[in-house]
Amino acid sequence: MQPLLQKFQAYLLKRSDLKKGLSLKDLKGSVFKGSVLKGSWISKRTDPIGISPSSIKNYVSDINHFLNFVAHSIQEPIVQPIHITPTAIKAYSAAAANQLSPSSLNRHLSSLRYFGKFLVAARLLETDPAQNLTNPAFDPTLAQIITRYEKFLTTESLSKSTIKNYVSDLKKYLLWARKNIKTTDESSTARSLI
Repeated sequence: MQPLLQKFQAYLLKRSDLKKGLSLKDLKGSVFKGSVLKGSWISKRTDPIGISPSSIKNYVSDINHFLNFVAHSIQEPIVQPIHITPTAIKAYSAAAANQLSPSSLNRHLSSLRYFGKFLVAARLLETDPAQNLTNPAFDPTLAQIITRYEKFLTTESLSKSTIKNYVSDLKKYLLWARKNIKTTDESSTARSLI
């Protein structure tokens, strides 16, 4: 695990509702497999900014994905705070936009914004490299088309993996079409659907 990720995880755990001394490793198999255990390990919230265990899991997973991207980009095994720049975040955001669904991308970008605040709070960086990071605007019409297509495929009794692959291909095509198909008077009506 990247040292930066370990520090971030410790920071999240301090801000969580979990009693001190427990780590995500201690909770695997209980909270993170979907079952919330009742017991003494959950304390009453005293910090109004408490973070849920599932949020911690998501933050750690998203930032691990980001740090692996940066490590691969800089061709270094360990990512240092100085490597976390607005340029690195922008490159990751562009790459992730091609791989993730809009909702997953938004979650990853939200995690990056929180990570940027952590880097400043922990005095690892002077300025937040994610301060100008915004979620991309997704055309709701595009989302509606994809949702309808997914429902149609479901009614055709296709496997989940087949549906996932078909929907992924459709998303990629529609995004490509939006960027590459020139609008003419005759195709302006058809283009508005994309």
